[in-house]
Amino acid sequence: MLREDSKIKLLLQALILSLPLLSFETMIFLWVNKYSSVSPLLSKPIYVYVICIIVLTVTYLFFYLKRIGDNLFIVSLLSVLMIISTSSSIFFALRVSDNSKYYSDRNKKIRHIFLITADALRADGLSCYGNKEIQTPNLDKLARDSVFFKNAISPSSWTLPSLTSIQTGVSPTVHQTLKLNTGLSDKFMTLAEYLKEEKYKTAAIVRSPFLKPIYNLLQGFDDYYYFPRPFPSSVGPRILRKLPLLKWHFDISTDYSTFFAKQWIEANKDKNFFLWIHYFDPHAPYTPPEKYLPEEKPNAKDRISYDRETAEKIRNKKYIPSPIQKKWIKRLYEGEVLYIDDYIGRLIKYLKGSGLYDSSLIIFSSDHGEEFWEHGGVEHMHTLYNELLFVPLMIKLPNSSVKENITVPISTQRIMPTILDLCGIKINQECLRAESLASLWKVGEEGLIPEPIISIDNFKESVIFNNIKYIKYHKPEKEELFDLLDDSRETNSIVDNAPDYLETSRKALKAHFEMSKAIRSCLKIRPEKKINIDTDTLQSLKALGYVN
Repeated sequence: MLREDSKIKLLLQALILSLPLLSFETMIFLWVNKYSSVSPLLSKPIYVYVICIIVLTVTYLFFYLKRIGDNLFIVSLLSVLMIISTSSSIFFALRVSDNSKYYSDRNKKIRHIFLITADALRADGLSCYGNKEIQTPNLDKLARDSVFFKNAISPSSWTLPSLTSIQTGVSPTVHQTLKLNTGLSDKFMTLAEYLKEEKYKTAAIVRSPFLKPIYNLLQGFDDYYYFPRPFPSSVGPRILRKLPLLKWHFDISTDYSTFFAKQWIEANKDKNFFLWIHYFDPHAPYTPPEKYLPEEKPNAKDRISYDRETAEKIRNKKYIPSPIQKKWIKRLYEGEVLYIDDYIGRLIKYLKGSGLYDSSLIIFSSDHGEEFWEHGGVEHMHTLYNELLFVPLMIKLPNSSVKENITVPISTQRIMPTILDLCGIKINQECLRAESLASLWKVGEEGLIPEPIISIDNFKESVIFNNIKYIKYHKPEKEELFDLLDDSRETNSIVDNAPDYLETSRKALKAHFEMSKAIRSCLKIRPEKKINIDTDTLQSLKALGYVN
Protein backbone atom coordinates (compact mmCIF):
# COMPACT_ATOMS: atom_id res chain seq x y z
CA MET A 1 0.00 0.00 0.00
CA LEU A 2 1.43 3.40 -1.02
CA ARG A 3 1.63 6.17 1.54
CA GLU A 4 -0.30 9.38 0.91
CA ASP A 5 2.84 11.45 0.22
CA SER A 6 4.04 8.78 -2.25
CA LYS A 7 0.76 8.97 -4.14
CA ILE A 8 1.09 12.75 -4.43
CA LYS A 9 4.67 12.38 -5.56
CA LEU A 10 3.70 9.87 -8.25
CA LEU A 11 0.86 12.08 -9.41
CA LEU A 12 3.14 15.10 -9.71
CA GLN A 13 5.75 13.03 -11.49
CA ALA A 14 3.17 11.81 -13.99
CA LEU A 15 1.87 15.36 -14.50
CA ILE A 16 5.34 16.80 -15.13
CA LEU A 17 6.24 14.02 -17.57
CA SER A 18 3.05 14.46 -19.55
CA LEU A 19 3.10 18.29 -19.76
CA PRO A 20 5.35 18.61 -22.86
CA LEU A 21 3.20 16.20 -24.84
CA LEU A 22 -0.01 17.80 -23.64
CA SER A 23 1.25 21.21 -24.76
CA PHE A 24 2.21 19.87 -28.18
CA GLU A 25 -1.10 18.05 -28.45
CA THR A 26 -3.07 21.20 -27.59
CA MET A 27 -1.21 23.13 -30.28
CA ILE A 28 -2.07 20.46 -32.88
CA PHE A 29 -5.72 20.42 -31.84
CA LEU A 30 -6.03 24.19 -32.11
CA TRP A 31 -4.38 24.14 -35.53
CA VAL A 32 -6.62 21.34 -36.82
CA ASN A 33 -9.73 23.07 -35.46
CA LYS A 34 -8.75 26.34 -37.15
CA TYR A 35 -8.07 24.83 -40.58
CA SER A 36 -10.64 22.02 -40.66
CA SER A 37 -12.90 24.23 -42.80
CA VAL A 38 -10.16 24.78 -45.38
CA SER A 39 -8.55 21.44 -46.06
CA PRO A 40 -10.47 18.24 -46.84
CA LEU A 41 -7.62 16.37 -45.13
CA LEU A 42 -8.70 18.03 -41.87
CA SER A 43 -12.44 18.07 -42.50
CA LYS A 44 -12.90 15.05 -40.18
CA PRO A 45 -10.96 16.28 -37.14
CA ILE A 46 -12.10 13.44 -34.88
CA TYR A 47 -9.84 11.07 -36.83
CA VAL A 48 -6.94 13.48 -36.62
CA TYR A 49 -7.45 13.83 -32.85
CA VAL A 50 -7.57 10.06 -32.28
CA ILE A 51 -4.40 9.55 -34.32
CA CYS A 52 -2.67 12.33 -32.35
CA ILE A 53 -3.64 10.75 -29.03
CA ILE A 54 -2.34 7.33 -30.11
CA VAL A 55 0.92 8.68 -31.57
CA LEU A 56 1.65 10.93 -28.62
CA THR A 57 0.83 8.23 -26.08
CA VAL A 58 3.14 5.74 -27.80
CA THR A 59 5.84 8.41 -28.04
CA TYR A 60 5.46 9.16 -24.35
CA LEU A 61 5.80 5.52 -23.34
CA PHE A 62 8.80 5.00 -25.64
CA PHE A 63 10.78 7.91 -24.21
CA TYR A 64 9.89 7.62 -20.56
CA LEU A 65 9.52 3.90 -19.83
CA LYS A 66 13.20 3.46 -18.99
CA ARG A 67 13.49 6.68 -17.00
CA ILE A 68 10.69 6.24 -14.51
CA GLY A 69 12.20 3.54 -12.35
CA ASP A 70 10.06 2.42 -9.44
CA ASN A 71 6.31 2.39 -9.70
CA LEU A 72 6.63 2.26 -13.49
CA PHE A 73 3.18 0.94 -14.08
CA ILE A 74 1.38 3.43 -11.86
CA VAL A 75 3.18 6.51 -13.21
CA SER A 76 2.74 5.38 -16.82
CA LEU A 77 -0.93 4.66 -16.31
CA LEU A 78 -1.54 8.02 -14.62
CA SER A 79 0.30 9.88 -17.40
CA VAL A 80 -1.57 8.12 -20.19
CA LEU A 81 -4.89 8.77 -18.48
CA MET A 82 -3.97 12.46 -18.18
CA ILE A 83 -3.13 12.67 -21.86
CA ILE A 84 -6.33 10.91 -22.95
CA SER A 85 -8.64 12.76 -20.56
CA THR A 86 -7.13 16.14 -21.38
CA SER A 87 -7.27 15.36 -25.10
CA SER A 88 -10.94 14.44 -24.82
CA SER A 89 -11.69 17.66 -22.95
CA ILE A 90 -9.92 19.74 -25.60
CA PHE A 91 -11.72 17.91 -28.39
CA PHE A 92 -15.19 18.39 -26.96
CA ALA A 93 -14.45 21.99 -25.99
CA LEU A 94 -13.37 22.76 -29.54
CA ARG A 95 -16.12 20.83 -31.27
CA VAL A 96 -18.97 22.04 -29.04
CA SER A 97 -19.31 24.98 -31.42
CA ASP A 98 -19.29 22.75 -34.50
CA ASN A 99 -22.07 24.12 -36.65
CA SER A 100 -21.89 21.82 -39.67
CA LYS A 101 -25.55 20.81 -39.15
CA TYR A 102 -26.43 24.49 -38.83
CA TYR A 103 -25.46 25.02 -42.46
CA SER A 104 -26.79 21.80 -43.99
CA ASP A 105 -30.44 22.67 -44.70
CA ARG A 106 -30.98 21.26 -48.21
CA ASN A 107 -34.24 23.15 -48.69
CA LYS A 108 -32.47 26.44 -49.34
CA LYS A 109 -33.57 28.23 -52.47
CA ILE A 110 -29.88 28.64 -53.39
CA ARG A 111 -27.32 26.54 -51.51
CA HIS A 112 -24.01 27.83 -52.89
CA ILE A 113 -23.21 31.46 -53.64
CA PHE A 114 -19.94 32.66 -55.18
CA LEU A 115 -18.93 36.31 -55.46
CA ILE A 116 -15.70 36.60 -57.45
CA THR A 117 -14.09 40.02 -57.85
CA ALA A 118 -10.89 40.97 -59.65
CA ASP A 119 -9.01 44.10 -58.61
CA ALA A 120 -8.60 46.88 -61.22
CA LEU A 121 -10.18 44.92 -64.08
CA ARG A 122 -11.71 47.34 -66.59
CA ALA A 123 -14.60 46.00 -68.62
CA ASP A 124 -12.86 46.25 -71.98
CA GLY A 125 -9.95 44.26 -70.60
CA LEU A 126 -12.01 41.17 -71.52
CA SER A 127 -12.69 39.98 -75.04
CA CYS A 128 -16.40 39.60 -74.26
CA TYR A 129 -16.42 43.38 -73.70
CA GLY A 130 -14.61 44.14 -76.94
CA ASN A 131 -10.89 43.67 -76.28
CA LYS A 132 -9.33 42.80 -79.66
CA GLU A 133 -5.78 42.30 -78.35
CA ILE A 134 -6.37 39.22 -76.20
CA GLN A 135 -8.91 36.43 -75.82
CA THR A 136 -10.33 35.57 -72.40
CA PRO A 137 -12.15 32.31 -73.20
CA ASN A 138 -13.08 31.29 -69.67
CA LEU A 139 -14.74 34.54 -68.65
CA ASP A 140 -16.30 34.76 -72.10
CA LYS A 141 -17.87 31.34 -71.48
CA LEU A 142 -19.10 32.44 -68.06
CA ALA A 143 -20.60 35.53 -69.71
CA ARG A 144 -22.51 33.31 -72.16
CA ASP A 145 -23.87 31.29 -69.23
CA SER A 146 -24.90 34.44 -67.36
CA VAL A 147 -27.04 37.51 -67.35
CA PHE A 148 -24.43 39.76 -68.93
CA PHE A 149 -24.34 43.48 -68.03
CA LYS A 150 -22.76 45.53 -70.80
CA ASN A 151 -22.76 48.81 -68.88
CA ALA A 152 -21.97 48.06 -65.25
CA ILE A 153 -20.57 51.07 -63.43
CA SER A 154 -18.53 51.09 -60.24
CA PRO A 155 -19.56 53.35 -57.33
CA SER A 156 -15.97 54.62 -57.15
CA SER A 157 -12.62 54.50 -58.91
CA TRP A 158 -10.71 52.72 -56.15
CA THR A 159 -11.02 49.64 -54.00
CA LEU A 160 -12.16 50.63 -50.52
CA PRO A 161 -15.35 52.60 -51.32
CA SER A 162 -16.22 50.35 -54.25
CA LEU A 163 -16.01 47.01 -52.44
CA THR A 164 -17.71 48.49 -49.39
CA SER A 165 -20.64 49.48 -51.62
CA ILE A 166 -20.76 45.99 -53.13
CA GLN A 167 -20.90 44.44 -49.66
CA THR A 168 -23.44 46.89 -48.17
CA GLY A 169 -25.59 47.92 -51.13
CA VAL A 170 -25.22 51.64 -50.39
CA SER A 171 -23.35 54.53 -51.99
CA PRO A 172 -19.95 55.73 -50.76
CA THR A 173 -21.72 58.91 -49.65
CA VAL A 174 -23.61 56.74 -47.15
CA HIS A 175 -20.92 54.39 -45.82
CA GLN A 176 -18.29 57.16 -46.09
CA THR A 177 -15.19 55.01 -46.61
CA LEU A 178 -13.70 57.61 -48.92
CA LYS A 179 -10.35 58.15 -47.24
CA LEU A 180 -7.44 55.83 -46.56
CA ASN A 181 -8.04 56.05 -42.81
CA THR A 182 -11.79 55.29 -42.83
CA GLY A 183 -13.47 51.95 -42.23
CA LEU A 184 -16.97 50.51 -42.36
CA SER A 185 -19.23 51.37 -39.43
CA ASP A 186 -20.81 48.51 -37.46
CA LYS A 187 -24.17 50.17 -38.09
CA PHE A 188 -24.30 48.64 -41.55
CA MET A 189 -25.47 45.11 -42.28
CA THR A 190 -23.20 43.48 -44.82
CA LEU A 191 -24.10 40.84 -47.37
CA ALA A 192 -22.26 38.24 -45.27
CA GLU A 193 -24.21 39.20 -42.15
CA TYR A 194 -27.55 38.77 -43.90
CA LEU A 195 -26.54 35.39 -45.27
CA LYS A 196 -25.10 34.23 -41.97
CA GLU A 197 -28.40 35.06 -40.27
CA GLU A 198 -30.05 32.76 -42.83
CA LYS A 199 -27.74 29.89 -41.84
CA TYR A 200 -25.20 30.15 -44.65
CA LYS A 201 -21.56 29.50 -43.81
CA THR A 202 -19.73 32.63 -44.92
CA ALA A 203 -16.11 32.83 -46.02
CA ALA A 204 -13.79 35.28 -47.77
CA ILE A 205 -10.42 34.68 -49.43
CA VAL A 206 -9.13 38.14 -50.17
CA ARG A 207 -5.93 39.98 -51.00
CA SER A 208 -5.74 43.79 -50.84
CA PRO A 209 -4.50 46.18 -48.17
CA PHE A 210 -8.01 47.68 -48.12
CA LEU A 211 -9.43 44.32 -47.04
CA LYS A 212 -7.36 44.11 -43.89
CA PRO A 213 -9.52 43.46 -40.81
CA ILE A 214 -9.03 47.08 -39.64
CA TYR A 215 -11.28 48.25 -42.49
CA ASN A 216 -14.09 46.10 -41.05
CA LEU A 217 -15.31 44.40 -44.23
CA LEU A 218 -14.94 41.11 -42.36
CA GLN A 219 -18.34 41.71 -40.71
CA GLY A 220 -20.42 38.57 -40.94
CA PHE A 221 -17.74 36.17 -42.19
CA ASP A 222 -17.23 32.89 -40.32
CA ASP A 223 -13.90 32.43 -42.11
CA TYR A 224 -12.01 35.51 -43.23
CA TYR A 225 -8.70 34.69 -44.91
CA TYR A 226 -6.87 37.91 -45.58
CA PHE A 227 -3.55 37.87 -47.40
CA PRO A 228 -0.74 38.72 -46.96
CA ARG A 229 -1.02 37.63 -43.36
CA PRO A 230 1.00 39.40 -40.68
CA PHE A 231 4.22 37.58 -39.87
CA PRO A 232 6.60 37.87 -36.89
CA SER A 233 9.71 39.90 -37.68
CA SER A 234 12.25 37.65 -35.94
CA VAL A 235 14.90 35.88 -38.01
CA GLY A 236 13.43 32.37 -37.78
CA PRO A 237 9.95 33.22 -39.06
CA ARG A 238 11.43 35.40 -41.81
CA ILE A 239 13.37 32.38 -43.09
CA LEU A 240 10.32 30.11 -42.84
CA ARG A 241 8.25 32.58 -44.82
CA LYS A 242 10.42 31.96 -47.88
CA LEU A 243 9.77 28.21 -47.92
CA PRO A 244 7.54 27.26 -50.89
CA LEU A 245 5.31 25.02 -48.78
CA LEU A 246 4.59 27.84 -46.32
CA LYS A 247 4.28 30.69 -48.83
CA TRP A 248 0.53 30.19 -49.34
CA HIS A 249 -0.04 30.54 -45.59
CA PHE A 250 1.30 34.11 -45.48
CA ASP A 251 0.94 35.54 -48.98
CA ILE A 252 -1.12 34.44 -51.90
CA SER A 253 -1.12 34.89 -55.67
CA THR A 254 -3.86 34.18 -58.21
CA ASP A 255 -2.91 30.51 -58.52
CA TYR A 256 -2.68 30.06 -54.73
CA SER A 257 -5.98 31.92 -54.25
CA THR A 258 -7.65 29.46 -56.61
CA PHE A 259 -6.02 26.46 -54.94
CA PHE A 260 -7.03 27.75 -51.50
CA ALA A 261 -10.60 28.36 -52.68
CA LYS A 262 -10.88 24.82 -54.09
CA GLN A 263 -9.64 23.40 -50.79
CA TRP A 264 -12.20 25.40 -48.84
CA ILE A 265 -15.04 24.43 -51.20
CA GLU A 266 -14.08 20.75 -51.04
CA ALA A 267 -14.18 20.85 -47.23
CA ASN A 268 -17.53 22.68 -47.14
CA LYS A 269 -19.47 21.60 -50.23
CA ASP A 270 -22.06 19.71 -48.18
CA LYS A 271 -23.00 22.96 -46.42
CA ASN A 272 -24.92 26.01 -47.57
CA PHE A 273 -22.29 28.69 -48.08
CA PHE A 274 -21.36 32.09 -49.43
CA LEU A 275 -17.77 32.40 -50.64
CA TRP A 276 -16.21 35.70 -51.68
CA ILE A 277 -12.93 35.47 -53.59
CA HIS A 278 -11.14 38.75 -54.29
CA TYR A 279 -8.20 38.35 -56.65
CA PHE A 280 -5.59 41.10 -56.41
CA ASP A 281 -4.64 40.70 -60.06
CA PRO A 282 -4.65 42.47 -62.47
CA HIS A 283 -3.82 45.33 -60.07
CA ALA A 284 -0.36 46.88 -60.42
CA PRO A 285 2.46 45.94 -60.31
CA TYR A 286 1.92 44.14 -63.62
CA THR A 287 4.12 41.08 -63.32
CA PRO A 288 2.30 38.17 -64.99
CA PRO A 289 3.97 34.78 -65.46
CA GLU A 290 5.90 34.61 -68.73
CA LYS A 291 3.41 32.23 -70.36
CA TYR A 292 0.75 34.96 -70.42
CA LEU A 293 2.87 37.48 -72.30
CA PRO A 294 2.61 37.90 -76.10
CA GLU A 295 5.12 36.05 -78.25
CA GLU A 296 5.98 39.21 -80.16
CA LYS A 297 7.77 41.56 -77.82
CA PRO A 298 9.39 44.97 -78.37
CA ASN A 299 13.17 45.28 -78.26
CA ALA A 300 14.94 45.16 -74.90
CA LYS A 301 14.99 48.95 -74.55
CA ASP A 302 11.22 49.25 -74.91
CA ARG A 303 10.39 46.08 -72.97
CA ILE A 304 10.01 48.06 -69.77
CA SER A 305 8.95 46.33 -66.56
CA TYR A 306 6.12 47.62 -64.41
CA ASP A 307 7.27 46.46 -61.01
CA ARG A 308 6.74 48.60 -57.91
CA GLU A 309 9.91 50.62 -58.36
CA THR A 310 9.20 51.49 -62.01
CA ALA A 311 5.54 52.16 -61.29
CA GLU A 312 6.47 54.66 -58.58
CA LYS A 313 8.81 56.53 -60.94
CA ILE A 314 6.12 56.72 -63.64
CA ARG A 315 3.42 57.83 -61.19
CA ASN A 316 5.66 60.60 -59.86
CA LYS A 317 6.64 61.73 -63.38
CA LYS A 318 10.29 60.86 -62.68
CA TYR A 319 10.22 58.65 -65.75
CA ILE A 320 8.15 59.30 -68.88
CA PRO A 321 7.65 56.12 -70.91
CA SER A 322 7.67 56.31 -74.71
CA PRO A 323 4.53 55.41 -76.72
CA ILE A 324 5.95 51.95 -77.41
CA GLN A 325 6.71 51.47 -73.72
CA LYS A 326 3.19 52.58 -72.76
CA LYS A 327 1.76 50.03 -75.15
CA TRP A 328 3.99 47.33 -73.62
CA ILE A 329 2.87 48.28 -70.10
CA LYS A 330 -0.71 47.68 -71.19
CA ARG A 331 0.36 44.32 -72.65
CA LEU A 332 1.73 43.46 -69.19
CA TYR A 333 -1.63 44.37 -67.69
CA GLU A 334 -3.38 42.19 -70.24
CA GLY A 335 -1.02 39.37 -69.31
CA GLU A 336 -2.38 39.64 -65.80
CA VAL A 337 -5.91 39.57 -67.21
CA LEU A 338 -5.06 36.32 -69.05
CA TYR A 339 -3.61 34.96 -65.79
CA ILE A 340 -6.90 35.70 -64.00
CA ASP A 341 -8.95 34.25 -66.85
CA ASP A 342 -6.95 31.02 -66.78
CA TYR A 343 -7.36 30.41 -63.05
CA ILE A 344 -11.00 31.41 -62.90
CA GLY A 345 -11.43 28.87 -65.70
CA ARG A 346 -9.72 26.27 -63.53
CA LEU A 347 -12.01 27.13 -60.63
CA ILE A 348 -15.08 26.78 -62.84
CA LYS A 349 -13.77 23.47 -64.19
CA TYR A 350 -13.44 22.24 -60.61
CA LEU A 351 -17.01 23.39 -59.80
CA LYS A 352 -18.31 21.52 -62.84
CA GLY A 353 -16.35 18.40 -61.91
CA SER A 354 -17.75 18.57 -58.37
CA GLY A 355 -21.32 18.93 -59.60
CA LEU A 356 -21.66 22.42 -58.09
CA TYR A 357 -21.57 24.70 -61.13
CA ASP A 358 -25.10 24.34 -62.50
CA SER A 359 -26.84 24.77 -59.14
CA SER A 360 -24.68 27.65 -57.89
CA LEU A 361 -25.23 31.40 -58.05
CA ILE A 362 -22.00 32.87 -59.42
CA ILE A 363 -21.36 36.61 -59.68
CA PHE A 364 -18.23 37.96 -61.31
CA SER A 365 -17.25 41.63 -61.26
CA SER A 366 -14.49 44.09 -60.45
CA ASP A 367 -14.04 46.93 -57.99
CA HIS A 368 -12.91 49.48 -60.60
CA GLY A 369 -11.08 49.84 -63.89
CA GLU A 370 -7.62 51.06 -64.86
CA GLU A 371 -6.31 53.93 -66.96
CA PHE A 372 -3.54 53.70 -69.56
CA TRP A 373 -2.97 57.35 -70.45
CA GLU A 374 -6.42 57.85 -72.01
CA HIS A 375 -6.60 61.08 -70.00
CA GLY A 376 -2.93 61.59 -69.24
CA GLY A 377 -2.58 59.26 -66.26
CA VAL A 378 -2.07 55.63 -65.38
CA GLU A 379 -3.66 53.20 -62.89
CA HIS A 380 -6.68 54.50 -60.91
CA MET A 381 -8.19 56.66 -58.13
CA HIS A 382 -7.31 59.99 -59.77
CA THR A 383 -10.28 60.48 -62.16
CA LEU A 384 -13.88 59.38 -62.77
CA TYR A 385 -13.60 58.74 -66.50
CA ASN A 386 -15.18 55.60 -67.88
CA GLU A 387 -11.97 53.58 -68.14
CA LEU A 388 -11.99 53.62 -64.33
CA LEU A 389 -15.73 53.19 -63.79
CA PHE A 390 -16.91 50.65 -66.37
CA VAL A 391 -16.39 47.13 -65.00
CA PRO A 392 -17.50 43.61 -65.95
CA LEU A 393 -20.59 42.12 -64.33
CA MET A 394 -21.94 38.62 -64.95
CA ILE A 395 -24.60 36.87 -62.88
CA LYS A 396 -24.89 33.13 -63.54
CA LEU A 397 -28.21 32.03 -62.15
CA PRO A 398 -28.63 28.57 -60.58
CA ASN A 399 -30.38 25.94 -62.67
CA SER A 400 -31.64 28.57 -65.08
CA SER A 401 -31.79 29.03 -68.81
CA VAL A 402 -31.90 32.81 -68.43
CA LYS A 403 -28.90 34.18 -70.31
CA GLU A 404 -29.56 37.74 -71.34
CA ASN A 405 -27.58 40.83 -72.31
CA ILE A 406 -28.57 43.87 -70.26
CA THR A 407 -27.62 47.18 -71.87
CA VAL A 408 -29.10 49.68 -69.42
CA PRO A 409 -26.42 51.29 -67.19
CA ILE A 410 -26.47 49.95 -63.62
CA SER A 411 -24.34 50.36 -60.50
CA THR A 412 -22.48 47.40 -58.99
CA GLN A 413 -23.64 48.51 -55.54
CA ARG A 414 -26.85 46.66 -56.51
CA ILE A 415 -25.01 43.30 -56.36
CA MET A 416 -25.78 42.90 -52.67
CA PRO A 417 -29.58 43.41 -52.82
CA THR A 418 -29.68 41.25 -55.97
CA ILE A 419 -28.09 38.28 -54.18
CA LEU A 420 -30.45 38.67 -51.22
CA ASP A 421 -33.46 38.96 -53.53
CA LEU A 422 -32.50 35.80 -55.43
CA CYS A 423 -32.14 33.96 -52.10
CA GLY A 424 -35.53 35.21 -50.90
CA ILE A 425 -34.01 37.32 -48.12
CA LYS A 426 -35.50 40.70 -47.31
CA ILE A 427 -33.38 43.66 -46.26
CA ASN A 428 -34.59 44.48 -42.77
CA GLN A 429 -33.27 48.03 -42.46
CA GLU A 430 -36.20 50.24 -43.40
CA CYS A 431 -34.10 53.31 -44.10
CA LEU A 432 -32.03 51.64 -46.80
CA ARG A 433 -33.04 51.85 -50.44
CA ALA A 434 -31.27 48.99 -52.20
CA GLU A 435 -32.84 47.66 -55.38
CA SER A 436 -32.31 44.23 -56.90
CA LEU A 437 -31.25 43.86 -60.53
CA ALA A 438 -33.47 40.82 -61.00
CA SER A 439 -36.34 42.85 -62.48
CA LEU A 440 -34.13 43.64 -65.48
CA TRP A 441 -34.25 40.05 -66.71
CA LYS A 442 -37.62 39.12 -65.18
CA VAL A 443 -39.56 42.10 -66.51
CA GLY A 444 -37.17 43.40 -69.17
CA GLU A 445 -35.63 46.74 -70.08
CA GLU A 446 -38.42 47.94 -72.37
CA GLY A 447 -40.12 51.04 -71.00
CA LEU A 448 -37.60 51.31 -68.17
CA ILE A 449 -36.55 54.82 -67.20
CA PRO A 450 -32.91 54.44 -66.06
CA GLU A 451 -31.98 56.19 -62.87
CA PRO A 452 -28.87 58.37 -62.74
CA ILE A 453 -25.77 56.33 -61.84
CA ILE A 454 -23.67 58.11 -59.24
CA SER A 455 -19.96 57.44 -58.64
CA ILE A 456 -18.06 59.09 -55.82
CA ASP A 457 -14.45 59.82 -55.01
CA ASN A 458 -12.95 62.17 -52.49
CA PHE A 459 -13.35 65.71 -53.92
CA LYS A 460 -15.14 64.58 -57.12
CA GLU A 461 -18.41 62.99 -58.23
CA SER A 462 -19.95 61.84 -61.50
CA VAL A 463 -23.45 61.25 -62.85
CA ILE A 464 -24.39 59.11 -65.86
CA PHE A 465 -27.90 59.34 -67.33
CA ASN A 466 -29.39 59.19 -70.84
CA ASN A 467 -25.90 58.77 -72.38
CA ILE A 468 -24.77 61.98 -70.69
CA LYS A 469 -21.79 62.01 -68.32
CA TYR A 470 -21.27 64.80 -65.77
CA ILE A 471 -18.18 65.16 -63.56
CA LYS A 472 -17.91 67.62 -60.70
CA TYR A 473 -14.48 68.43 -59.22
CA HIS A 474 -13.93 70.28 -55.93
CA LYS A 475 -10.15 70.79 -55.79
CA PRO A 476 -9.98 72.85 -57.94
CA GLU A 477 -13.62 73.65 -58.76
CA LYS A 478 -14.46 72.38 -62.22
CA GLU A 479 -17.30 70.76 -64.20
CA GLU A 480 -17.26 68.54 -67.27
CA LEU A 481 -20.10 67.24 -69.42
CA PHE A 482 -19.86 64.62 -72.15
CA ASP A 483 -22.23 63.17 -74.72
CA LEU A 484 -21.26 59.51 -74.54
CA LEU A 485 -22.96 58.62 -77.82
CA ASP A 486 -20.81 61.04 -79.82
CA ASP A 487 -17.81 61.13 -77.49
CA SER A 488 -17.37 57.77 -75.75
CA ARG A 489 -13.72 58.58 -74.98
CA GLU A 490 -14.74 61.70 -72.99
CA THR A 491 -12.37 64.10 -74.72
CA ASN A 492 -14.66 67.02 -75.66
CA SER A 493 -16.61 68.59 -72.81
CA ILE A 494 -19.91 70.27 -73.78
CA VAL A 495 -20.36 71.90 -70.39
CA ASP A 496 -20.69 75.36 -71.99
CA ASN A 497 -23.13 74.22 -74.68
CA ALA A 498 -25.73 72.09 -72.89
CA PRO A 499 -27.32 74.10 -70.03
CA ASP A 500 -30.32 71.77 -69.68
CA TYR A 501 -28.18 68.66 -69.26
CA LEU A 502 -25.91 70.56 -66.88
CA GLU A 503 -28.82 71.63 -64.68
CA THR A 504 -30.32 68.12 -64.68
CA SER A 505 -26.94 66.69 -63.64
CA ARG A 506 -26.54 69.15 -60.80
CA LYS A 507 -30.03 68.36 -59.52
CA ALA A 508 -29.39 64.61 -59.68
CA LEU A 509 -26.21 65.00 -57.67
CA LYS A 510 -27.92 67.26 -55.12
CA ALA A 511 -30.78 64.78 -54.71
CA HIS A 512 -28.26 61.98 -54.20
CA PHE A 513 -26.47 63.82 -51.41
CA GLU A 514 -29.77 64.68 -49.71
CA MET A 515 -30.90 61.06 -49.84
CA SER A 516 -27.53 59.88 -48.48
CA LYS A 517 -27.80 62.33 -45.61
CA ALA A 518 -31.29 61.03 -44.78
CA ILE A 519 -30.07 57.41 -44.80
CA ARG A 520 -27.16 58.26 -42.50
CA SER A 521 -29.54 60.08 -40.17
CA CYS A 522 -31.93 57.12 -40.17
CA LEU A 523 -29.07 54.74 -39.32
CA LYS A 524 -27.68 57.24 -36.80
CA ILE A 525 -24.35 57.24 -38.57
CA ARG A 526 -21.93 59.77 -37.22
CA PRO A 527 -19.08 61.21 -39.33
CA GLU A 528 -16.95 58.58 -41.02
CA LYS A 529 -15.37 55.89 -38.87
CA LYS A 530 -11.68 56.74 -38.49
CA ILE A 531 -9.16 53.94 -38.13
CA ASN A 532 -5.50 53.85 -37.14
CA ILE A 533 -3.34 52.65 -40.01
CA ASP A 534 -0.34 50.63 -38.85
CA THR A 535 3.12 51.04 -40.35
CA ASP A 536 2.92 47.87 -42.47
CA THR A 537 -0.40 48.90 -44.03
CA LEU A 538 0.92 52.39 -44.70
CA GLN A 539 3.98 50.96 -46.44
CA SER A 540 1.77 48.66 -48.54
CA LEU A 541 -0.45 51.57 -49.59
CA LYS A 542 2.60 53.66 -50.43
CA ALA A 543 4.12 50.88 -52.54
CA LEU A 544 0.85 50.60 -54.48
CA GLY A 545 0.68 54.34 -55.16
CA TYR A 546 -2.10 55.28 -52.74
CA VAL A 547 0.20 57.41 -50.58
CA ASN A 548 2.58 59.99 -52.04
